[in-house]
Amino acid sequence: MVVRPVNLRETVDTVVKSMEMKTGVNGARILPIWSPTVPETLFTDSHRLQQILFNLLGNAVKFSKPNGTVEIKISDDFEGGVKFVVKDYGKGIERSQLNLIFEPFTQASSEIQIDYGGTGLGLSITKKLVSALGGTIQADSVLGEWTEFVFQLPQGNISIEEVSDSVCEEATGSTHSTPPTTCATAVPAHEQITPDKKRTASFAGHEVHEQASPFKKARVLVADDNLINQKLLNRVLSRLGVGHVDVASDGQEAVDMESQNEYDVILMDWQMPRMNGLEATRRIVNRERLSSCFAPKVVMVTANATDQCRQEAAEAGTIDFISKPFTLNKIGAAFEKLF
Repeated sequence: MVVRPVNLRETVDTVVKSMEMKTGVNGARILPIWSPTVPETLFTDSHRLQQILFNLLGNAVKFSKPNGTVEIKISDDFEGGVKFVVKDYGKGIERSQLNLIFEPFTQASSEIQIDYGGTGLGLSITKKLVSALGGTIQADSVLGEWTEFVFQLPQGNISIEEVSDSVCEEATGSTHSTPPTTCATAVPAHEQITPDKKRTASFAGHEVHEQASPFKKARVLVADDNLINQKLLNRVLSRLGVGHVDVASDGQEAVDMESQNEYDVILMDWQMPRMNGLEATRRIVNRERLSSCFAPKVVMVTANATDQCRQEAAEAGTIDFISKPFTLNKIGAAFEKLF
């Protein structure tokens, strides 16, 4: 998986033009609708994003009325990611079958199978691709009127030179025998991670050797619901020589884990399921403790980088704020201040 800054308009326009050339006798028109606040680029895998768009637009065109219109709406979401909505005005799907259409070899009805053919794998593969990019997908429909697929992708927040193939395999749920691939965009030379045996990382003008790292005894909890961010933060901390790293997938899990373990630092995402990072921070910082125990230092790591968000994070109890996309330099500089 290759994650890099992807120009959204170029990617969507390329897919739309290609689809319109293939609409054939259906003659459906694809109409992109852009929100004015959509970011110019999204850190993600361009190839997989195009696969997702081809699959969803292909379905929409196929099930659209002849010479009808297929809409693709692109807007930003709260966490700095992007939401895509693909909508056709065709036969629609019974609501009782919406939870089945992402299953392999499942289509909405035998009538659709007869009319349009296909093996029913397209949406199953699409869901796996969206999940591999850390996103979510859902469907809604009114029978006889329209069908809508909504998928959201987070900013990959990746500024590390390389991520091992095992990260890609875990994210995609697949294994292969091809040579290792680059999973992130290149970074400036002064932030690159060198592959020598000493495992040296450079940040803020200093080199850190893992064996001599001042963070060797640090215990860190990473709280982030994005699998890619979890893996990348874990890798950054490893390169900085952090001795112990645990991972929580949402705010509630972070609160529970902190109640059972002692951590020096918690890297806290803002927008997470079950409990967001602000509430989790409040509960952790304000928890009653023995006099010999200290609350961990909470650092907010989020794409919500406005002054208001920084103030809210500070009021909740964080002691530092790192904006996404994070870099080795940002994390390293923050740890220098903490230890």
